[in-house]
Amino acid sequence: MSWFFEKFTVPSSLNGPICCVRFWGMWDIWAGGCPQSGFHTNPMWRQASRRIPKKGSKKNILLLGLGAGCSIPILHRKFPRAHITVVEYDPVMIELAYRITPHTRSPFVTIMEGNAYSVMSHLTQKFDIIILDIFDGKNVAQEAFQRDFFLRLKNLLAPAGFLLINAFQACDLLELARDYFSQYSRWRYRFFNHLGIFRHPGSGIVGDALPKEYIPYQQVGAFIQRVSNARKSASRVGHEGCWGLRWRCGPFWMERYTSDQEPVLQEGGPFRMMIWQRLSRTDIPQGWSPSWIPIHTKLAGFSIREPGEHYYKTWTSHAQRHRKKWRSQLTEGIWELVLEPSKEEFLAAYWKTKKDPTTKFVLADLIKEEFQVHGDRTHLVAVRRKGVEHAPLEAGFCFLDIPENGESIHITSFIHENLKKESVGVGLMDYWFETAPQRDIRFLNFGIFWAPGDPWTWKGFSTFKGQFDIHYLALPPALIRWTGSLTH
Repeated sequence: MSWFFEKFTVPSSLNGPICCVRFWGMWDIWAGGCPQSGFHTNPMWRQASRRIPKKGSKKNILLLGLGAGCSIPILHRKFPRAHITVVEYDPVMIELAYRITPHTRSPFVTIMEGNAYSVMSHLTQKFDIIILDIFDGKNVAQEAFQRDFFLRLKNLLAPAGFLLINAFQACDLLELARDYFSQYSRWRYRFFNHLGIFRHPGSGIVGDALPKEYIPYQQVGAFIQRVSNARKSASRVGHEGCWGLRWRCGPFWMERYTSDQEPVLQEGGPFRMMIWQRLSRTDIPQGWSPSWIPIHTKLAGFSIREPGEHYYKTWTSHAQRHRKKWRSQLTEGIWELVLEPSKEEFLAAYWKTKKDPTTKFVLADLIKEEFQVHGDRTHLVAVRRKGVEHAPLEAGFCFLDIPENGESIHITSFIHENLKKESVGVGLMDYWFETAPQRDIRFLNFGIFWAPGDPWTWKGFSTFKGQFDIHYLALPPALIRWTGSLTH
């Protein structure tokens, strides 16, 4: 074969004639009137690979569609330690790849012959990156538009994985992918080649839809009513699907809504500022404007408690190890859980932590308020040494159950400095998860997580909370508008 120039055609019953041209050492492969590898696709794959963060483990890559294998060396340059599994339905294309791409014979590459939809059903491992690039000529293979196809992709993608789709001109394929995944990035290459990168739902991308069965607690009418009943000059406003709370703040009145439904403007009433926190909507309806001061949570997260006793299997390996250690220490009688300690004992232990005084004052006051507003729906659980007379509480956790929507909210927790390297923090979370079904709780809300621009002191606790299979929700900025009468 000539390194400077060579040209030949390979017949294929599946792809038709495959035209192969090598010029100055680079192969250009065409089939069905569409480039498979070479001058057009290689720069495209290099650009696409740069959009996938290198940070984190990228050990397994699944490539659906071989395209003569020229994308394999590009992937190995970006992820040198990854094993690449390739699925290709045309045996002629596989033989061609072995002939012109030496990287395909690497021990880090496994090529499987067969239909992508069928082969995926036999794969059991999780993949950190999946690349979907299957075509019949210029058209995306029809199997890629099947609902079960995306469900199989979802099952094979690792929890922190990335799905890269080359849709060429089939933009509807990228729209279909948004029904099953969170869109991470989308772009055009040379005006006519459309590509997208997707992640599992709950990856924290602004605009992500909420799980269909999840109703945020801010949209539980009974919850808003309980809050308004406990506060002076407060009332529930809005309607089903868009409940809000109106309250007086010194000489001012405010209303706050958390919903994707636009609040209905109520004429009359006191002059007030309406705050609308959207969940996944990114448009700005007429009459609303972004706030010039930060009044919204940037990133929140919750975990979905699936049925069964193996709820912890989706936690990180670090959390699972600490859970195992915690369970062992409970059995050995080193620690004991204290269920529903008195509020006074809990707060006394809380005040002994090294949190700054302002934070302690605010959160202690919040605990008292939750008991006042929600009564026995507020729960306390703590940890102390077993077998020690008058042993003080050394760690604790306060959470609030909202039975109307099956959600429980992390209010606050503490751990004394001498226990920072112990497993009691995971133990408290384990209790929360394990007992959730007994209280008809399915959604465990961890509240706020650190995002760029937030205080750096939030990072540590956010990392801890992130171990428990979190469905992240990146919130768009809150919108405001003014309404009401000054003379009311």
